[in-house]
Amino acid sequence: MSNPKLGLLPPQAYMSSELDKLYKKYDVSVLPAEEGNWTEEHVETLVKFCKDKEIPAVVGLAQKDAWHHALVNSGLGNTTISASAYLVAMNKYMQRTIEQKPFWFTPIDPESESIDDMWNKIPKEEIPFMLKNTSLS
Repeated sequence: MSNPKLGLLPPQAYMSSELDKLYKKYDVSVLPAEEGNWTEEHVETLVKFCKDKEIPAVVGLAQKDAWHHALVNSGLGNTTISASAYLVAMNKYMQRTIEQKPFWFTPIDPESESIDDMWNKIPKEEIPFMLKNTSLS
């Protein structure tokens, strides 16, 4: 029996350990999604890509992919989050209510730094904090 088909929005290199798990469990096809392009034409291209390959659903591993998930999965006929629910969720996320100083920042690079190296950059007074990759916003 073959693995179920699954569409994957373009992953980032540091996600490789999680990707290995997906590839073992699913017949994965990476979609030709353009980051930040949510135009109707582009979404239709992605939906057609999935339908042509008989891919029933799309996933991604990054926050940057969340809106593509909703649009493509909706185009495939799947139940998904509405635009207004997505907006509310992202606004709540962006409020960063758990942070003491919402605009505190330190650069990290998960491709070249260990978890310990990144963790050591976070001052104790900033815990709890929210990790957010601002380059994707």
